[in-house]
Amino acid sequence: MRWLKKYFLTTRVKSQKGIQRSTINYNQSKQIGILFAMKEKMDLTWIKEIKDYFEKEGKDISFIAFKKKKYKENPLPDYVTSYTFKDLSITGKINSQEIKKFIHTSFDYLMCVDKIISPEIAYIIQKSQAKCRAGVFNEELSFLFEFMLIQEEKHTIQEKLIELVNQLKK
Repeated sequence: MRWLKKYFLTTRVKSQKGIQRSTINYNQSKQIGILFAMKEKMDLTWIKEIKDYFEKEGKDISFIAFKKKKYKENPLPDYVTSYTFKDLSITGKINSQEIKKFIHTSFDYLMCVDKIISPEIAYIIQKSQAKCRAGVFNEELSFLFEFMLIQEEKHTIQEKLIELVNQLKK
């Protein structure tokens, strides 16, 4: 059943008409959203460090994590929203109020630095009301982003986010 859901989500992402986007100067931005895929045994210390980094710059920061499965223990901090396959119907209907709130937030920047983007993440990026979506270069998914960073695979999420911010500041 998951393969069918992935197929429908991928089709909807590719066929969906875009939202009017614009880019503002990073220094003038106020709200930042960060979307990432959570992996098993993932080091999550970067979340607090990135939160502190953005807050020092005067930004409001929101996180959302896609989890392929439900973990016995939720290692995510309370301020990180998470979702799973079950939060999206086969037709793309969102079943979670928290995800709907994230999507309808008009972030100045929505950042996703995952190199491999699942249909469930691509769907959230596409539906997002963010003014500018920024991520790591992926030729097949370039339609999802207004700003893309060419980055080596070996960098951590934290390093990619900081490099993305440094490029946006230029």
